[in-house]
Amino acid sequence: MAAAKVALTKRADPAELRTIFLKYASIEKNGEFFMSPNDFVTRYLNIFGESQPNPKTVELLSGVVDQTKDGLISFQEFVAFESVLCAPDALFMVAFQLFDKAGKGEVTFEDVKQVFGQTTIHQHIPFNWDSEFVQLHFGKERKRHLTYAEFTQFLLAGGSQVIFTNPLEIVKIRLQVAGEITTGPRVSALSVVRDLGFFGIYKGAKACFLRDIPFSAIYFPCYAHVKASFANEDGQVSPGSLLLAGAIAGMPAASLVTPADVIKTRLQVAARAGQTTYSGVIDCFRKILREEGPKALWKGAGARVFRSSPQFGVTLLTYELLQRWFYIDFGGVKPMGSEPVPKSRINLPAPNPDHVGGYKLAVATFAGIENKFGLYLPLFKPSVSTSKAIGGGP
Repeated sequence: MAAAKVALTKRADPAELRTIFLKYASIEKNGEFFMSPNDFVTRYLNIFGESQPNPKTVELLSGVVDQTKDGLISFQEFVAFESVLCAPDALFMVAFQLFDKAGKGEVTFEDVKQVFGQTTIHQHIPFNWDSEFVQLHFGKERKRHLTYAEFTQFLLAGGSQVIFTNPLEIVKIRLQVAGEITTGPRVSALSVVRDLGFFGIYKGAKACFLRDIPFSAIYFPCYAHVKASFANEDGQVSPGSLLLAGAIAGMPAASLVTPADVIKTRLQVAARAGQTTYSGVIDCFRKILREEGPKALWKGAGARVFRSSPQFGVTLLTYELLQRWFYIDFGGVKPMGSEPVPKSRINLPAPNPDHVGGYKLAVATFAGIENKFGLYLPLFKPSVSTSKAIGGGP
């Protein structure tokens, strides 16, 4: 069976882009025209419709195009961004440029802190910028800079997942182990959080990374290849084949990361009297090898496979079916015949004849970044009453 060809977006004609650019460029300096952030985000892309946009969000989004960081978008920058949108990895390239605040081709700790600080999630659940998660990627002194490749790996690995799921993981383990203890006070989720404190619930986060990042790196490529092998001549994969592909991919992924899972569990379980205690990942690894031998690192491998394999089979099957039933086009390519043609493009503006070449995908790409990576930025200008409430004014 011949491999299916991926349809790439055709680049726009530079002359046509010049005409469109001049139509929206409202600033002239020394005989040259430029787009302001509002020209590009609000007037050209029309991301916010008729609503009043949030000025900080407009500035942040326009910075993706404004690589010189002078607050203006030149025609050269306008053309360059159109080529980025035509690239197969446009979603990740645009996300990288969103965080690259200085336009130097690297992402710093301050860049990440500034962008995440503008998200609506951060306003409700402030991040712990001193956590092991931050130190793992940016170093203890926060001086490490991420290249595009490193930043892409970070996004693919689901780093934000560990930030939000590690506290739930450690509470779950403490509650499970509490059932083995017949004496002592009753253990609840609230008592675990109260006992450990905010920083304590991130205990074992490094081990979580050591488990979850390799798991994702193994699982998703395996799933993609197995799924492709199950496709029929039309490129369609049946629900049963999707379930089987997810289950098969879960076998090597779950088994090979068992040592990291054992270390994570040992760190997160509350030690009883007489039991060995651990100060960190390396200390735990050494003590397990010294006291129990290498085989101890592979305890529960079979159980992990029997749990994770069907779990992720069902998870990916559910995801794939929901994508087919409630599909929103973010510029990707789906197998032919896998879903009915969507009746509408929800939350996306009506087609604009001035959106040519890669700019046909611009709004969908920004929407994809928001949904895929959880970067929910405040879209609209806050009301006077809301601003006063947030700022603590009278």
